[in-house]
Amino acid sequence: MCQEGGCGACIVAVTTIDQFGNKRTFSVNSCLVSITSCEGWEVTTVEGIGGRGRYHRVQKTLAEYNGSQCGYCSPGWVMSMYR
Repeated sequence: MCQEGGCGACIVAVTTIDQFGNKRTFSVNSCLVSITSCEGWEVTTVEGIGGRGRYHRVQKTLAEYNGSQCGYCSPGWVMSMYR
């Protein structure tokens, strides 16, 4: 892990319950999050939202409109737009 978060390739979607009991989903750079702070989190990776024949709408849109560069950081872009 790079512990810099610059490229965004490690972005995941996190769902957790906030202090008021509300379900909250947000994106985090997984390389910058301490494992001890993840208790009770539901973590979704880019593979978890779709792939091979069942792509998520964000993945399809990026592909259809040539929305990637080299492709290394594209998974991070997808996860940032996912939630």
